[in-house]
Amino acid sequence: MILELDKPFKKYKASIAHYGASEGWVIANREYTDEAYALAKSNRNPPN
Repeated sequence: MILELDKPFKKYKASIAHYGASEGWVIANREYTDEAYALAKSNRNPPN
């Protein structure tokens, strides 16, 4: 189950690279897992 909830973050990261976007959003209808928060935080770009 945890892997399924983290899947949107992995798709988000891949889509950012594929489309050359500068940002993206993940919207969910439930709480994110601790693993999902950690994955999102590790992919955060430093502020300019």
